[in-house]
Amino acid sequence: PTELNIYSDSAYLISEYITTVKGWKDIPINIPKNSLVFLEPLSCNLEYIEDRKLTSLDEYKVLKEDIKTLEAQILALKAILKLSNNINFEKNTRYINSIKALETFFEKKYLEYIELKNKLEGKKKVLKYLKNSIQPTTISVFCPSIETVKVKTRSPIDAKTDVFYYIFGNSEKDKVYIENRVKIRVDRDIKNIKINIFQYPTQKRYFYEGVRYIRAAAPPMSKRVSRSYTEKASVFFYSINNVSLKRNLTKNILISKKNLPAKFEIEVNGHLGSIPYLIATIKPDRMYPPAKAYFYIDGIFLKTDYINTLQRGENNRVLFGEDKLFKVRKEKVKDITVKFSKTHVKRYVKWRYTFKNKHNKKMKVLLIDYIPVSYSYKRKIEPVSSLMWRKYNKVTGKLEWEFYIQPNKTYILEYGYKELKPIEKKKDED
Repeated sequence: PTELNIYSDSAYLISEYITTVKGWKDIPINIPKNSLVFLEPLSCNLEYIEDRKLTSLDEYKVLKEDIKTLEAQILALKAILKLSNNINFEKNTRYINSIKALETFFEKKYLEYIELKNKLEGKKKVLKYLKNSIQPTTISVFCPSIETVKVKTRSPIDAKTDVFYYIFGNSEKDKVYIENRVKIRVDRDIKNIKINIFQYPTQKRYFYEGVRYIRAAAPPMSKRVSRSYTEKASVFFYSINNVSLKRNLTKNILISKKNLPAKFEIEVNGHLGSIPYLIATIKPDRMYPPAKAYFYIDGIFLKTDYINTLQRGENNRVLFGEDKLFKVRKEKVKDITVKFSKTHVKRYVKWRYTFKNKHNKKMKVLLIDYIPVSYSYKRKIEPVSSLMWRKYNKVTGKLEWEFYIQPNKTYILEYGYKELKPIEKKKDED
């Protein structure tokens, strides 16, 4: 095989055989079982595929002969080793040299027996692989002119992948280091192969209807053979060359690594618990598909989470999680209602935010909070704040502030609203 294509729901091995064709040519080739066969270039036609018996393979014949020979040798050694049961190896000074010679002889034969058993086991494994995995075929190809033809096969393989990221943030140097990795596990040994990792499931199905053609003196008989392969037409995100994999062993492979300039800020949403979240804005030069990520900030592990797609050439916000070096406290400090006139009352509500920046650098803070909104012309609500807000949405009541806090400093922001509303009339008591 030359390539391994891995999708989110399946995986396929791609093998190829290169030959030169002009006119008709029958190509004997061994293909993986349950595989699709196709040709390059498109100017050549794949006319039919004839399946042959496994016994037609020279490798199969040699294996069978080797196994037969090894079994005979092992049987002979077993008979020799049985003789040792009838010999008394008690130490006797008169026959000490003979006893030592016999012990050496039987020890040597036993080692030969173990070696042959291991060889036999290896040969049987190869034979089992041929029976379960290989289909000898003859492929008939027609090219109108001389062409270098690639006969390609695609066969299913059990492969598991886990694409993930290590994301390291450095808030002091304003850098984000992204390391893209993949864990791969397959059901067989593979050497020096190119791996293409797609982020999509296979959806479209393409069929090749081959014809099994039997040559005979009588009129030829034919039987239709269906070979299918499932694939979605899409680009792949990852391509890794010269990879060797061991059967059922997981391999951790580095795909790419990049150090990007970043702008760090703290986002606090008072409506959702006033937790300070550290966010980095980065502009990568390639796209990073969504995957699991391990987040670190200033050398400290924060969390494991999934990131959305990071778009190439655009500003992307990466949420690192709660910032342990930034403290936020929110408390309600005022809620009073006073009579404004004979018909109206005015209510004053105020909250106080206390921010503590324990970073060794100035930090940008984005604060989000809400005040009630009025849907009646009789009730008027206006926001108040010790710092002018950046945005105010009168429909939703959303307020946004943007400010900076110096390193190791405390900053206090107070905000709230004043509400003017009619005095509620009491109902007459019965």
